Amino acid sequence: MKTIIMMNGFPGTGKTTAAIKIQETLNGVGVVRRDSFVKQGSLVGVHTLEQYSQSIKDTHEVFYQEIERLLSDYDIVVLDSVFRSLDLRERVYTIVQKINACCFLIKCVCGREEHLKRLREKIKNGEWIFDSPAELLSLYEREAQALTDDELRTVNFLQLDTQGNRITQISIKSDEASVIARALIKALT
Repeated sequence: MKTIIMMNGFPGTGKTTAAIKIQETLNGVGVVRRDSFVKQGSLVGVHTLEQYSQSIKDTHEVFYQEIERLLSDYDIVVLDSVFRSLDLRERVYTIVQKINACCFLIKCVCGREEHLKRLREKIKNGEWIFDSPAELLSLYEREAQALTDDELRTVNFLQLDTQGNRITQISIKSDEASVIARALIKALT
């Protein structure tokens, strides 16, 4: 069965690291990183949080096309993106329904101080255009839409504490999904 795994969480919470662990541990896994669709230089002239947010939204069309392409090559596709808004997640749910796939949402979290430390490192390495990790975190906190009750009732869900390297919440919807969940937990912890 085709499986789509959405990595969810703010920048710096460990989504990419978790996606890489899944790809390295399980067979037949493709990873789509939304950041790989941000064109070189596309953030030139982006000076405000609103401009940054719009620039990121513009990359999603190509991102969704790549998801469908990878599904023809891989049994499991990991989507490495923030998925902070319901409309972005609903686009994935539409693909899941269209191909009758199994869907997981893995929410990556870590403590606030650890999170700010990771963001400072990203800024220091030139991965972010912001001067302040608190400014970046503030943008995502303002724009983030919590998972809905309906999502939590229908999607297989794992919450991964990337600082403690452990699963802190789990909700699996079927026996078939439980097999995949066990493999994911083994890969991530």
